Amino acid sequence: MKAYTVLFAGAVGSGKTTMATYLSKNLNLVVLNNDAIRAEITAALGKFDEVAFEKLRQRKFDYLLDKKLSFIYDASIDRRWQEFKNQLNDSNYDYFVISLNFSKPLVEKLLTRRDSDLSTNDKYLSDHANFLDEFGSEVNLNLSDKDFDNQLQASLEAVEKWLKGLA
Repeated sequence: MKAYTVLFAGAVGSGKTTMATYLSKNLNLVVLNNDAIRAEITAALGKFDEVAFEKLRQRKFDYLLDKKLSFIYDASIDRRWQEFKNQLNDSNYDYFVISLNFSKPLVEKLLTRRDSDLSTNDKYLSDHANFLDEFGSEVNLNLSDKDFDNQLQASLEAVEKWLKGLA
């Protein structure tokens, strides 16, 4: 079987990390987590630096691709899907895209529970809508508000079914 990755499209606060952790434990996959990379950069430099973050994220992404390791990418691909897709195709990876299409009220409720800033929520929801307009046909699993309570199990089942088809 070729190496593969599971990726997410969705607004900040939509539950990507929760889902990545659940899938990682059940599928025994490493997780590449943008939040952890941001924290690593901030700890090393004493402040966040976007350029350093991008370089380190790319280095870690390239390492996984070079080693042909299957992994979960815990970040939103909404704004950079074409770039990621090109890299995955160039590295002969299969990929499974999960889109978290949760409504604005649900995402705001989730962000409020985390005491997160709501000021950028509209931008991230807009980025996600734009992603769906352009690349929605490439999504393997779409989850909406009605799926929220069962999203973890539904995602695991969908990825497992997809993996059986690859074997």
